[in-house]
Amino acid sequence: MNNQLDWQITRSEKRTRVQKSIFVFGPFLFLVIMGPFLTNGIFDFRKIIYVALVGIIILLMVILANKIFPHKEKQYSLNNYGITVSVGRKTKTYSWNEFESFYSYSLVIRKSANPSISHQVAELNKDIRGDTFYLRKKSNNLISKLYKTFVVVYSETDNSEMVNEFLVNHLPKKEMTNTTDLGLVFYEFKGSHNILALAIGILISAFLIFGAISISREGKNIIGPLDHCDVLNDQTNKYNCYSLVGSSNQDLSICDKIPDLKIKSACYSSIANTAKSSSICDKVQDLTYRDNCYISIGRVRGDPSICDKIQSQEIKNDCHKSLPNNTTGTIIIP
Repeated sequence: MNNQLDWQITRSEKRTRVQKSIFVFGPFLFLVIMGPFLTNGIFDFRKIIYVALVGIIILLMVILANKIFPHKEKQYSLNNYGITVSVGRKTKTYSWNEFESFYSYSLVIRKSANPSISHQVAELNKDIRGDTFYLRKKSNNLISKLYKTFVVVYSETDNSEMVNEFLVNHLPKKEMTNTTDLGLVFYEFKGSHNILALAIGILISAFLIFGAISISREGKNIIGPLDHCDVLNDQTNKYNCYSLVGSSNQDLSICDKIPDLKIKSACYSSIANTAKSSSICDKVQDLTYRDNCYISIGRVRGDPSICDKIQSQEIKNDCHKSLPNNTTGTIIIP
């Protein structure tokens, strides 16, 4: 093995990598965002077109930002004594004794939910951007044990294995998990800006803003049009959808559409609690839901007559005890 390994990532190389990442992973991210419109029977062609247009515009904005973004040149030099890292005008040399271990970020991607797809994504990411290595510095005192410090090293697309092999000969390699870089963490020479992360943030923000605008245009249907529920194949999901829309819009007529006794009772109870109306509790057919509805309204309104409507003696007692005017604590138990 060579005693020294040197490489650099120029500004133009960095810009090219980011652009490739945008074109490769951007569409995938777009499909993830479009998922809610294409699954569970929710299909609104007008909204899909709007989201697609917003996504294309933002993608073009991110590409333009990458073109004018002042990426910093990175240089790395590894030898038997340590590593020298230069990013922009900042340069620092470390000895191997300053580190306790190192991690490969690509292994985190491989161990995601779907191993087959995750492995392909990891390899594709390495082919486009190279690998990222986190070198963890040792804790020298009690205070430094309270946080973690990583020196971040970015490889070239064609030397990831060489960098990994060089590091393995000088430091223990540990498996990077989703919690490795959680907590109070400091990074040295980690890119302060990431165009792809910016793209993700902008796309998600735009999706949320678009969603809010779409919701406001639906008038009183805060959760969404009722026809979104009608297209659901699973009956339980459909009735739960009715309950959610009915309670959100305080619309008893939507609860009336639910044939399932418990789900309908939950819908009525939710509206009753929001309206603080015991008369709505009267419509609840399930005994347990009705008693819980009465005790909730009775406590809020401080009305013992509402507690008297409760069938369960135990719940009725609890209802009377919780009233602010119940100073005697006298409860008649038959």
